[in-house]
Amino acid sequence: MNKGLILSAILLGSSSPLALAQTCDVEIKGEVPAHISLDKLFVSAYQRDIPVSAHQFSVCATKKDLNVTGQHNPNNKVYLVDKSTDTPLYLYSSLVFVQTKHLELDSISTLANYACDSRCGYYSHQRIQDDAALISLAQQYSQIDATAKAERSAFTLKHQAALGQLYTKVADIKALDANRMTEINNPDLWVDPYSGAGLLFESKANLQSTAFMEGIGDNIRNIMNQNPDLKPLVTPHKKDLRVIAEGRLSWEQKGEAIDALAAQFKTYNQPKLDEIIKILKNSYQNASPIYQDYLSNKDKTPFAALNQADSTFELVLANWTLAAYSHSKDKPKFSALFSERFKQEQLPIQDKALDSALSRLITLPNHLGQQKLADGYKNIQIEFKDRLSPSNERYDFKDDLQSLSFIYEQGAWRLDNLSQVPMNHYEL
Repeated sequence: MNKGLILSAILLGSSSPLALAQTCDVEIKGEVPAHISLDKLFVSAYQRDIPVSAHQFSVCATKKDLNVTGQHNPNNKVYLVDKSTDTPLYLYSSLVFVQTKHLELDSISTLANYACDSRCGYYSHQRIQDDAALISLAQQYSQIDATAKAERSAFTLKHQAALGQLYTKVADIKALDANRMTEINNPDLWVDPYSGAGLLFESKANLQSTAFMEGIGDNIRNIMNQNPDLKPLVTPHKKDLRVIAEGRLSWEQKGEAIDALAAQFKTYNQPKLDEIIKILKNSYQNASPIYQDYLSNKDKTPFAALNQADSTFELVLANWTLAAYSHSKDKPKFSALFSERFKQEQLPIQDKALDSALSRLITLPNHLGQQKLADGYKNIQIEFKDRLSPSNERYDFKDDLQSLSFIYEQGAWRLDNLSQVPMNHYEL
């Protein structure tokens, strides 16, 4: 091992000289106040207490140690904690995210927790830590003895409003207008945040079967009622008609069953029976292309907020997720939120990872808004502000949590691609 690396590890107070030579999922650094004993001092993660052996320290934590779920706002924290007494003394803390590779436990990270107030994702957390106002408050906070819990609490309480305003200190954030507020004011709105997004699409079989039966309507019944003499001829084939109507057959098998029934009816040489077959065949032919119509985005722009080509990435994401959540029960409109390529290649959704990723994306306004969709709409913009350069054609975003692409297609922004790490990625 390189001697300089060993020396650096020792000087930084790693829990072992080899710590920095190991692969770190997250490197955690900090400086312990000089008067704080190192006896029973730890960096406390979700699954592990990591001993601290020097006042200037750097330790490694694995994904499993941190237990950070695959979400934008997992609200996980790590602490610098003194456990030398019966009551642990928490000196500093920091939020940790899937995207986190390095963090420092100090006054800045601690006050950033108060500023975030359970609202931050990775990017808003980084912005707040870099804010000059927070850094100024952190300098004052650091002058308070780390063991003086009451004084520290009084400081954060005194500056609570100023800290809270740091989260929303972002320009050009759009709020929902009155019409859209009315649209989301529905107590029945709910989408499972973990799975089931694939069920929000129409199935090919259901679309075709429904269209087939709508095409038949009451036409066959009317013919039968108007021509009682047909009953002896049709009754022996009631089971065949029922099988055709019930939808248990594949679409191809349904067509074959109609042809077989037509051949039998033909032997009766009865023109009215030919009319029945004509109804069945016309309904079948008219229903056959309906799924391709469903996959097409031609003349489908039901969401005015997504029709503006020159929208920023953060606004496209906010408008798309809100539309997906609030119209999750309207399958035709919901389908219009996806590119034709996505629908052609991904439907029906069989991939559990894609189903989970899409569920989490759809519920992002609810997640970042802490169950308040209007707040979530603004918080998505705050979180992703200026993450991508403006475009009027396509946005491709990728980080360690997720990858997603939006394309401006046939007059509207639509989701073209998506992936997200599993919720329990730290166990894999």
